[in-house]
Amino acid sequence: TRIGRFEAADGGTLFLDEIGNLSLSGQMKLLRVLQTGEFERLGSSQTRRCRVRLISATNSDLPQAIRNGEFREDLYYRLNVIELKLPPLHERPDDILPLARHFLQGRSLTTEAARALEAYSWPGNVRELQNTLIRADLLSQGVQITLADLGLPAATGVIPRPVFEPDVTQIREMLANTSSLAEAARQLGLSRQALYRRMEKYGIPSA
Repeated sequence: TRIGRFEAADGGTLFLDEIGNLSLSGQMKLLRVLQTGEFERLGSSQTRRCRVRLISATNSDLPQAIRNGEFREDLYYRLNVIELKLPPLHERPDDILPLARHFLQGRSLTTEAARALEAYSWPGNVRELQNTLIRADLLSQGVQITLADLGLPAATGVIPRPVFEPDVTQIREMLANTSSLAEAARQLGLSRQALYRRMEKYGIPSA
């Protein structure tokens, strides 16, 4: 007897990654399970039921995929009850070094390497960062990970992105002149998490 993913997750949570790559026939089957909670095991005619919390993720532009006839609109609205949009890594530079330290698991970076990681645009987002650091960790022969170990496309001359760093006065003024933290963060060119960190640093209350 082979138990499928939905049956194994009954009463719990099932995570489906890259939902945008699911075939149209797979989308139809998934929609049925989500609408009715019913399914059959592979090779069986017995209908079973399950109750599952579903979390899905994608890098695809699903509204565009719907317009192209590549993704079912009814499935999109069934899945999209609560939507969390994660900005690309280049829009949240404060996350780069903490992620790098996590992936390196104890190994350190030279100052030059750390600056290069922050300056690079990371078109492949967190996966590219992770793969870059895994490769550097394997190939590095020194105590620290160096710029040369990273092997970034722009390693011979990394061009830093222009970074605006607001001071405490600018943060206070922006918070006073905007209706929400999200809007203040957008106006300052920061993620909301980055704004929270600066508010904590400067002792600015969040309410």
